[in-house]
Amino acid sequence: MLITNPFADSLWALIFPIVCAFFVVPRDIAIRYLPQEIPSSQVAFTNAWVVMRGGGAYSIYQGWGDADPGWYFWFLALTGVLYCGYLIWEDRPNLTMLAGATVIVVSGIILLSTEKRRNRRANLATVIQQE
Repeated sequence: MLITNPFADSLWALIFPIVCAFFVVPRDIAIRYLPQEIPSSQVAFTNAWVVMRGGGAYSIYQGWGDADPGWYFWFLALTGVLYCGYLIWEDRPNLTMLAGATVIVVSGIILLSTEKRRNRRANLATVIQQE
């Protein structure tokens, strides 16, 4: 929520991250219970497929526009501009956004380190049982 700037004038800017979290958290919890044999590429593909289907369902409400070849050029060009957005819109990270990004990065590091420790313990227990 810090990254999306909850201090913005729009109420939707505050509510949207919460609504997204209600969909993302159950997905992440479910992924933890998947068998280890399932490759991460299959999980990522399935996730992308579900998101695509959701976007398709939303397009019923939102509707489709006519897309000529020029539209595809602009779409690709704007994809590159996202990486340089601050040059065009002067959209630079503020302290709130940096604080949110720090929370995300630190959380990821903590999760990775605890998973690594858990895997080491499981491997060690397997080795001890085999002896």
